[in-house]
Order: sequence, then C-alpha cells, then structure tokens
Amino acid sequence: MKKICFLSGDMSRTGGTERVTAMIANELSKTPQYKVHVLSVTNEQMSSFFKLEKTVYHDAVLRQPTINLKRDYFKVVSGIRQYIKKHEIDILIEVDVICNLYTIPATRFTKTRIISWEHFNYYSNNGSKLRDLSRKLTKYFSNHIITLTEQDRQNYSQGLNVSDKVTCIYNPIQLVEAQPYNTDSKQILSVGRLTYQKGFDLLCEVAKEVLNQNPDWTWVIIGEGEDRAMLEQKIKEYHLENRLILKGNQKEMEPYYRNSSLYVMTSRYEGLPMTLLEAKSYQLPIVSFDCQTGPRDLILNEQNGYLVEDNNIPLMIKKLNKLVSNVSLRKEFSSQSLVDIEKLGMDEIISKWISLLEVI
Repeated sequence: MKKICFLSGDMSRTGGTERVTAMIANELSKTPQYKVHVLSVTNEQMSSFFKLEKTVYHDAVLRQPTINLKRDYFKVVSGIRQYIKKHEIDILIEVDVICNLYTIPATRFTKTRIISWEHFNYYSNNGSKLRDLSRKLTKYFSNHIITLTEQDRQNYSQGLNVSDKVTCIYNPIQLVEAQPYNTDSKQILSVGRLTYQKGFDLLCEVAKEVLNQNPDWTWVIIGEGEDRAMLEQKIKEYHLENRLILKGNQKEMEPYYRNSSLYVMTSRYEGLPMTLLEAKSYQLPIVSFDCQTGPRDLILNEQNGYLVEDNNIPLMIKKLNKLVSNVSLRKEFSSQSLVDIEKLGMDEIISKWISLLEVI
C-alpha cells in the first residue's frame, strides 16, 4: 500500500484549492492501494471547511492561524520531516508549488518523492517572488509537476525545459441533478475570495453600468477576503446598496446557483477555477475574462458563454447586457453548458491521478 500525503496551506479555508484537495483525497482514499493523508501547514482548530472522509487522516504542522516565514520556517520544515518519517510517506503532493521551500529540505535523504501541483499558472506569482523561485526549483527537486490546463503544461515544459515530467490533470466537475433553466431569475452570481486575484474591483466597474441599465436585476457575490472594505466603499459610491450584494462565505451554495440566471468571473489570473466548474455543473451561462489560465478550457465562446478579452470592461458590459436582455439566448447557452464535459468527469480525473501515482 502506498502512503500519499497532500500538503496544504490550511484546510479550514474556503477556497477552490482546498475544495479540490478534499475531493481528490477523498476519492483516492476509496482505492485500496492508497493510504491518504492531508497535512495542513497551519490549522488552528484542526478543521476542514470541506468534508474529508474518515479514511483520510488529517493533521497540521502548526496549530496556529497564520505563519511567519522567518519565525516559523524551521519549525515547519522539521514538522513536515517528522511527519513523513513517522508515517512512512511515499509520495508528498505539494498543493501549492511554493510549498517546496519547505518540502525540499524536509525530504532530503528520505525515500519520499515530491509531486508539485500547480494551482495558479506558470506566469502568475500571486504577489510573491518566492513562488517564481519555487517554480524554478521544481525542475531540479520535484519528481513530477501537475498543471490544471494544457496551456500551463506547455508553459512549464517550455519555461523549464521539463516536458518529460509535466502532466495536465484537470480539476474534476461534480455534476448535480439536472433541473430546467430558471428563466425567471434576474440574479447574476459571482463566487471567490475577495482578493486582488479575483478582480472584484473590476466587477464593480462592470456592475455599475449593467445594474444601472437593468434596474430590476441584482448581483450576488459569495466569498470573503481582505478586499471587503474596499468593495463596500465602491458599492456605496456607486449607489448599488441592496443590488450588488456581498453575502460572505456560504456553506450551502446550491440555492445560489439554482436561483441565478448567469455566472460572471472577472479574475486577473487563475489556474482552473473551481467556481467555473460549479457554475457549469448547474448549467449556467458563463461570462468571463479570458485570463491566464482556465476559462478557455471550460467556456465555448458564443456557444455556452462569452470569453471576453482580458480586462476589457466595456466589452464585458456589452456581453452581459446582451445576455441580460435576451432570455432565449441565456436558455440556449444553458442547454449547451455540458458540451465536452467528459474530460472533467471524476472517473477520468482519478484514473489520471492513479496512473501518475503508480509510476512515481
């Protein structure tokens, strides 16, 4: 039996990275040949926002809310090393490539092999030059690299000249019970952490025009983050109170998807966003900036949604107004939402994971 461990930042968080980690860990734990661990770097309450099966062993290196790289670095490295030795971990999967700053020294002179799982993309460092360094280190110290899109597989292969050790494995989609498209809904939905990456400041600029031109519509944003105060100020400045609504984190998302007419994403960059997969599973028309990377893997432009030139706010407004004013077009896009869905099925994704784990 192989013992594999997913090294995550903090499983108590509500992001798409934590969601897909739980999904893959849970599915692999159902396979007899694997004993699956999830190790959070920090986790004050030892909780997981997304359910982990009882067959998945969850622990944390540090039981505290945050980490200070300088102060806690050696404690984290030591903790990871002790954990992999104690549990005889065969394969350590870094849920974020920046984790190799810890895993490289932690795994030296052990049998543990490293898989780096990229959740952004090769050209986006999320504001940290350490992430750029980490990606360069994967060339020499990671046994394999997983990207979320074929485009990013090519980015890694060309950028690091490591085509023989990079594999694209999509995030899986979880299909839900099909229901008729909600033609009566006049609600737009967006989901994500309220951070610079997700571009909700850009969304406010779009919403200002779209909601003013369509006064009977509302726009709901699900998520929390450091940009909340700034977004609240913009909502007040644009007189969109009670129309552009910040709902915070929500444990139960189904009612929001079922009661929405379309989904919008204004991210500056992504990997393969779980929120788009969810919107797709609920058969919502999707309008998204064509950022690096992900949207073009999930949206067939003008067939089940719109891919809008990156950061082109006027074009985003134009496309949204077209959909808002045309219920027949929304319904047609919804009917095409699951075209080419097979590549995102859980069975297909887990099969690729198992194939990789067996040769590492």
